[in-house]
Amino acid sequence: MYESLTCIALRTTKYDDSHSIVTAWSDCHGRLSLRIPAGAGRGASRMRALTMPLSVFAGEVDIRPGRSIHSIRDMRPVVVASSTATDPAKIVVATFISELLTAVLREDMPDTALSTFLIEAIAALNDIDTPIGVANFPILFMWRLSHFLGIQPDTHSWQLGDYLDLRDGIFRHSRPTHPQHLAPDATAFINILDRLNYTNCRRLPLPRTLRRQALDTLIQYYNLHHTPTGALHSLPIISSLF
Repeated sequence: MYESLTCIALRTTKYDDSHSIVTAWSDCHGRLSLRIPAGAGRGASRMRALTMPLSVFAGEVDIRPGRSIHSIRDMRPVVVASSTATDPAKIVVATFISELLTAVLREDMPDTALSTFLIEAIAALNDIDTPIGVANFPILFMWRLSHFLGIQPDTHSWQLGDYLDLRDGIFRHSRPTHPQHLAPDATAFINILDRLNYTNCRRLPLPRTLRRQALDTLIQYYNLHHTPTGALHSLPIISSLF
């Protein structure tokens, strides 16, 4: 039965000579695999353009129990992310975010709050108009996503001088005995990160070393508390670019 769904494209892989499979996150069914044509025709080219990494599109999806791959028709854009599709830095960020989401979004259950957060974040990335904002976006996105994944540390318990125990996901007044922790100077940055949004992050210049440390720590934290992210191919590019 065909259902009207809003989806976020995460990854496209070749299925056979005639079709590709789009891994997507949908508002009503969570993670889905969608079959689209892979030919050179106008319709196939349009579908490929609509399913670039982090593209938000709607369509009529044939949902049938027991099937792992679904067909889709009447595709149309929902968020017109013009700058994300043309700005080289934003393309790299979109690729990184889509790789990350492919790794961590494993559920096939609907999550309206998560879907709304993702669509708003994608629109925000398109609207960011400063290089600083684009560079800060992956860190802010991962921090905010951790809340929807249920793994974000409780920052209300943070006090100046605290350590962050990465293994247990809590702030401690004394240094943990294991190496998986953040020292107070690095932990203080989390308090700053917690106050950032997609508007004011455009004006916060960060040293490249701090940005890299924050990104690496967030990935480590995801690996400890959620789903192993595996080898994110765009991570070295993000690290070298920003």
